[in-house]
Amino acid sequence: MYGSTKILTVLVVVLAVAAVVFLFLPSDPPADETLADYPASLVEDRQAAQLAQQDGDWPRAHELWTSLADDLQAVEANPLFVAEAQRNARDYRERTLAIAGEVYDVAKADSPPEISASDLQRYYAPGRRVGSVAVGDVTGRGRNQDWGFVVDAYFAYECDAIIETLVLENDGRRLVAESHLKRLSQDLVVANERVRLAPIDSPIFALVWEVANSAALVHPKSHVAIRAWAALDAVDPGGERIFTNLYRRLKASGIDVAPKLETRIVQRIDELNGARIKLALDVDYGVRHVELLEGDRVPLDDLRAFARNSNLLLDFAVADLLTLKPDETGEIAAADLVRMIGLRYDVQVDGSLKFRRRGGQTTPYEFEPAGGEVRVAAEVDGELRRGVLRPLSGLVRYDVRQLLVVSADAEWTIDLSWASQDHLLFQTEGMRELTVRSHYEAQLVEASDGLAAP
Repeated sequence: MYGSTKILTVLVVVLAVAAVVFLFLPSDPPADETLADYPASLVEDRQAAQLAQQDGDWPRAHELWTSLADDLQAVEANPLFVAEAQRNARDYRERTLAIAGEVYDVAKADSPPEISASDLQRYYAPGRRVGSVAVGDVTGRGRNQDWGFVVDAYFAYECDAIIETLVLENDGRRLVAESHLKRLSQDLVVANERVRLAPIDSPIFALVWEVANSAALVHPKSHVAIRAWAALDAVDPGGERIFTNLYRRLKASGIDVAPKLETRIVQRIDELNGARIKLALDVDYGVRHVELLEGDRVPLDDLRAFARNSNLLLDFAVADLLTLKPDETGEIAAADLVRMIGLRYDVQVDGSLKFRRRGGQTTPYEFEPAGGEVRVAAEVDGELRRGVLRPLSGLVRYDVRQLLVVSADAEWTIDLSWASQDHLLFQTEGMRELTVRSHYEAQLVEASDGLAAP
């Protein structure tokens, strides 16, 4: 549940959809012959490549077209067939995988936060380094064919985003920053008995930050499914290295996740996990350029989505509430708060949230949710599905000396029908008895792992 995008205008959406449809239509074969003149396996391979292309599975399309090009050359096929396969292999690599050192354009934000040159320089001086920890969790009951249970099961889901951001340059109009995505992950425990997550024992920043900086932390492959907790315990006793935070919260809730429960464990490490990304923001545009500095096999779409939803100006956006008197209410665009409310970076967000300043002279300043809604959309099976989050309770704390949101907690009502293929709750049906919470903490930090100096 972490990250967001902003809804584009209708015209841009129509043009973008038309462009995508055009780009991913299957390529027509050369007119003067067909692949039927070659081994049947080549026909099947080409069809598989086109299917991956149509499904938007770009890494797979790149892999299949590359293999087909090699196979066609081996049988001395018509050069037009070879050229087609090579072109598609090249195109899908360029569209799929961001190349380190290349600078990519990012679509203009719908409503960039209005900020003066003096405020931009005051809030984001070169050398400012912020570490943030965002956690979103959902517990409840539901049914999913991937879980291996014939009947409904209980689940506990958690997503984590641990990010360090350093301001490199700032001339009052253009801000350049580097973000190190130390950890982006989703964890899911499914059991035949009710599971609960203990509330986060705030503050957790020091503990989580230490773990994120530890070389001992295990980063499995993109998907890891472990059939039983006992199997996890065999490779990671006590869940200390893989499911660190989730394990701790399960134990704190009093739940025994030992083999007496029929338990399924799933973890997904995001493809942007570990990446170092440079972002260039113009005040009248939003993030205009993004560059992958370091990372493995990073999808370009994900890179751009993170850039659009990086919320570089989060602390400034929330500072708008500082002018409120006790018990007065202010409103902030939801798209400016995505990092704070724990959504994944690959969703589209609009709407707004209202906050009421607590009475009394508190330091840090404190604000409570007072209404509003976050409208979320994501592409699911080729369709744009939408859901709504509404705050039930919570608290935001802001340090005026550091110009920093130091923490934000909330409990939500939520419709999760928008959970996309990358979400571990994808295709979970009949979800009920839901408890949905988010937690965010941030601190000014010292250099921990060699981010570029400003």
